[in-house]
Amino acid sequence: MIKKTISQIEPIDQKAGAGVSMKMLIAPGEAEHFAMRQFCIKAGGYMPLHTNPSSMNSLS
Repeated sequence: MIKKTISQIEPIDQKAGAGVSMKMLIAPGEAEHFAMRQFCIKAGGYMPLHTNPSSMNSLS
């Protein structure tokens, strides 16, 4: 079982956009077929429009 608090996770500045950082809450390899990230956007910051192709199959 993974036990950590969000304050233990160092933010990683993102190159795309401005004023954006990410924390990898659950990294690939810590859970099977699952990852969780937290993005923080500072006031005045932005992330460009984009799409993320999915490698997962639909459950429908």
